[in-house]
Amino acid sequence: MDYASINAENIDDADGYDLTETCSSFYDEFKSSSAPKKFLRHIKKVGSYYTVLIDITACACKDKYKLLFSNMHVHKLEPTIIRQPMFSWKNIVKRYIPDPDHAKYENFKTICLNDFYTLQRLIDTYGNADDGLNDESIEQDIYLHAEMNLLTNIIDQKYKGRAFIAVSKRSCHLCKLFIRFVNKKGYNIFTSGAHKKLYSKWLLPKMKDPDLRIESLNYMIKQLDQIINEA
Repeated sequence: MDYASINAENIDDADGYDLTETCSSFYDEFKSSSAPKKFLRHIKKVGSYYTVLIDITACACKDKYKLLFSNMHVHKLEPTIIRQPMFSWKNIVKRYIPDPDHAKYENFKTICLNDFYTLQRLIDTYGNADDGLNDESIEQDIYLHAEMNLLTNIIDQKYKGRAFIAVSKRSCHLCKLFIRFVNKKGYNIFTSGAHKKLYSKWLLPKMKDPDLRIESLNYMIKQLDQIINEA
């Protein structure tokens, strides 16, 4: 196991290449073991950065694909991160539980705090499950999804040729709706697929064309409303 070991005490200081290579080696040996499937999925995802590098290099060396890789230009895109102010949990919940004596609110709060999974989500969002639920000055780091960052670059260049966006995971449902919208506008964007999950920290990309941004938002809201009404 020495080849598949790494110092996890200071994981943030670990060399990214060594980390992903270690995870790749570990997954190859233990993917059929009795280890928890969720754990193996995370190991596979981290290790995929190494395996994809090897696979792409091997592909580029083949005579059939050499021409495709002979004139490449790499453009580094900076990640988009914003600090998003948000209402407190108490502020949001009380909009739906108008109770002057606070009894219903406190009862609902107790139910949520006694549920392990709900409690973990509250801690992830608000920092803690005590004062954090009442904090009106809380902020979150919101990250633009990778495919949205790439797609925004394509749209701002007004490039409407065939484009494939390759990312390390399937796109979320909101990314899928946004891609579907821009394709209706004449773009030709493809991805490796999408799932139906929604993420509370999803960020609508900013584009040079503000009208296109507003139109895309209206389209996505309409699609989500349709799903809710059909449920």
